[in-house]
Amino acid sequence: MKRRLEIIENANPVLVVSIHQNSYHEEYVKGAQVFYYTTSEKSKNLAEMLQEQLQKLDAENKRQAKGNDSYFLLKKTSRPIAIVECGFLSNGEEAEALSTPLYQEKLAWNIHMGIMKYISTL
Repeated sequence: MKRRLEIIENANPVLVVSIHQNSYHEEYVKGAQVFYYTTSEKSKNLAEMLQEQLQKLDAENKRQAKGNDSYFLLKKTSRPIAIVECGFLSNGEEAEALSTPLYQEKLAWNIHMGIMKYISTL
């Protein structure tokens, strides 16, 4: 994680999006969710725009962007940052969708659109 932080800080990007897959001990849990550093208004705005776009993929997904003050990258990165959890690998249906190129393309497009929406506010 320290190496990732070093790469980010040296690149001095406009924003950072870290893409992950989630997991939980109960299989029924599903849905993409975006995390941001609790005290960063810019990161919160980015996360909310990303979450809004991801909800367009799944009308049942009522998850909201969520603040977090313990994730290393969120705490330490000086740039606006969001962690995108694209879905739960512990949910069979969602794991199957996440493994398909078409769904991956849709996810990438919606993440892209969230980034573009955020950049348009700068």
